[in-house]
Amino acid sequence: MTQCRDWTGAALFVSAGATLASGGIVYTDIPDITLLEGEVADLDVDGDGGVDITMQTYVGGSEIYGRFGAEIYCDSYPAAAIIESGSPIGSSLSDPGFLWFNFGAIDANFGKGTYDWPDHGAYLAFRLDAGDDWRYGWMFVASTINPSNPGGALTIFDFAFESTPNESILAGAVPAPGTLGALALGAAALARRGQRMHPQKGVYR
Repeated sequence: MTQCRDWTGAALFVSAGATLASGGIVYTDIPDITLLEGEVADLDVDGDGGVDITMQTYVGGSEIYGRFGAEIYCDSYPAAAIIESGSPIGSSLSDPGFLWFNFGAIDANFGKGTYDWPDHGAYLAFRLDAGDDWRYGWMFVASTINPSNPGGALTIFDFAFESTPNESILAGAVPAPGTLGALALGAAALARRGQRMHPQKGVYR
């Protein structure tokens, strides 16, 4: 379930989208969610009916929150770290000065200065609480809302997680298509994403 709401609390339900699973990877291609200033999206990443991640925007910035034990891989700002396509996301993700945290800026202007997420989109890493274990995942988002462009927006494209506890997942990894329908869905997701990304700077699977 994906829910989008504004600050008044009025809710707009958005379809959960198409989900593919193969082996341990569970991939969800949601209808693109675009948040303007003052809007919030609650994401049920693992499909259990609860909110795992909340994305919100404000004047000149945007943020991501881990809910009910979920965490985001961040730098010390804290700001959501940009993960390169194909990079492993798991317990080995432990760069100096980075940490798993329940909050991260995406575009912002506070604390140490300005943090600007790529307009063309990038991967971020998250992990879901699984008792004494973790389930690792990625999300692809693009943002044009920042201190120099307060009229911009944050767009959430898709996400995936590894359902096997403590197993790593590669940023951008999706289940191997076993049917024509799965292949078509993957192609549609890439085509839609490609239309919105810079042809030179875009991150493609």
